[in-house]
Amino acid sequence: MEIWAAGWRGPVSLAEESEKGRGVSDESEVHSVIVGLEDDRQHAMLVGEVERLDQLLSDDLVYMHTTGDHDTKESYLAAVRDSYVEYKYLERLEEHVVVHGEVAYITGHHIGLSILGGLPRLIDSFYLAIWKLVDGGWRFCAWQSTANSRSERH
Repeated sequence: MEIWAAGWRGPVSLAEESEKGRGVSDESEVHSVIVGLEDDRQHAMLVGEVERLDQLLSDDLVYMHTTGDHDTKESYLAAVRDSYVEYKYLERLEEHVVVHGEVAYITGHHIGLSILGGLPRLIDSFYLAIWKLVDGGWRFCAWQSTANSRSERH
């Protein structure tokens, strides 16, 4: 099965993107940095780049799934590393980024396909993603998703 991410623009340098986002008063520039890092995180999920995800994820990550299950940074990276979860397709259909100083949050709607424990799972959910500036670099610190109850995918 082909792995594909809608709109991915190539790898993002974490140091470069974080430097651009640090101390910038122009909210649109920080917005661009966050979207770039979110693109990079999504691509790393699709290709199983555990090392890249380790760089992007905050040590205190809280990752809440639509099922109510949750992961820490360690358990999420282990699930990707061990191929318990494999993302085959992800597309963010709508996305809104809000920046408040050293914290940025994204609300949106995404669809996709993953393999979870060997079984295919269609994704159609609304989400809240939170990035924060930590030690001079932006880190992904929280994810909360809710299944789209009106979707035919569930």
